[in-house]
Amino acid sequence: MYGGGSMKIKTLCWGITVFFVMFLTTGLDGSILAETSPDYDVLIKNGKVFDGSLNQAVKADVAVKDGVIIKVARSIKGTAARVINAKGLTVTPGFIDLHTHVDGGMYFPENRACLNYLKQGVTTVIVGQCGRSA
Repeated sequence: MYGGGSMKIKTLCWGITVFFVMFLTTGLDGSILAETSPDYDVLIKNGKVFDGSLNQAVKADVAVKDGVIIKVARSIKGTAARVINAKGLTVTPGFIDLHTHVDGGMYFPENRACLNYLKQGVTTVIVGQCGRSA
């Protein structure tokens, strides 16, 4: 045997290596596994959704991607990085507060996020409309 035995061992090792690589990169059904990103960043399910019009609220799901609402429907299929079960809760667009006195507090960095407004659903404030801020 002139190296024939070592060739068989090398071939066997390569065969085992290829088997394990294929095993680790395919699913049990033989499909190639790929890391997939979720369809949505946030999916709010089963909420009572008001759309901002004068229409009655409807039970619906809301899908958000990259900070934008991209879909509102009775039942949204797909995956999400975060799923919120809003059963029994109301889902509304962000409220607009037309009369605020937030101007003065904006000088302080810790107040600029306006968390007191966000916690109440206010996403837009109008500033500078009162006599004190003129």
